Amino acid sequence: MYLWDANIVRYFGQGHPTLRLHLWRVSWAEIALPSVVVAEVLRGRCDFALKASPAKEASVPCQSKGKRSREKKVSPER
Repeated sequence: MYLWDANIVRYFGQGHPTLRLHLWRVSWAEIALPSVVVAEVLRGRCDFALKASPAKEASVPCQSKGKRSREKKVSPER
């Protein structure tokens, strides 16, 4: 059994060439992720998503080209 740490998971996601060569010799059934590693990877992804700046508006690229936005304007209720 092979227990991966967070660095190996990251290298796998990046397609690291040496890791890919070793994976040819190992069955997927022999690879496991400890729950601590899963929690660490998920926390890193969540932190990244929370720190990412949201798009200001989905229609900005269309407006910069002089096209009209497809979004409908909603008038305030009276």
